[in-house]
Amino acid sequence: MKRTICTILAIFSACSLISAQKFSLGIQPSMLVVGAKFSETPNVIDLKLSSRLSYAFGITISSQLNRFLCIKAEPRFIAKGYDMNWSASEKDVFRSGYLSLPILLSLSPFKNFSIDFGPEVCHLLNSKVKTYSSNSFQNYNSPNLKPLELSIISGFNYYFLDRFDAGFRYGFGLTPYEYGPGIIADWPGSLPHYKITNRYFEFYLNTRLLSKSKK
Repeated sequence: MKRTICTILAIFSACSLISAQKFSLGIQPSMLVVGAKFSETPNVIDLKLSSRLSYAFGITISSQLNRFLCIKAEPRFIAKGYDMNWSASEKDVFRSGYLSLPILLSLSPFKNFSIDFGPEVCHLLNSKVKTYSSNSFQNYNSPNLKPLELSIISGFNYYFLDRFDAGFRYGFGLTPYEYGPGIIADWPGSLPHYKITNRYFEFYLNTRLLSKSKK
């Protein structure tokens, strides 16, 4: 299903590029506050996940369809993660790297200002953990990790000086980073199932290196 969604997004993006009135290419670094949500059925432990600062970096391909509507494709690397707090002094630190492709619809109700909304498909490249009893990161090879992740992004963007876009977004996972039976393996009786879903806040600055209008 996720591979089908990726194919549809790629076709949609290609069609948008062909019909665009204006095309632009840029580079986009981002600063993020990343975290995750933990849920469990039935609820056995009160586990807290805390957020941290992170980053993303990639390129932007923007296709202006008309005065009010634009399509953006943003292939990039994004670093996600969270801290799993077992107590006030004990926590495990999780870090994960993704190859990401947001496909966003940008609506401009006012000049130089737009509202962005759309899906983001991520492929997991690596996952690491540093436990409270160790001093370095190790590969995290849980069988419950999910290699593909689908998220929704929403936010706003401001265009200035005919070259720069600055914006703020919120992204939350529709599919889990990790899902499976029991964090606590020795739980008696039926084993509960847990789910960890990524989410993040993002501030970015896009610099347009190339811009071309359709004649």
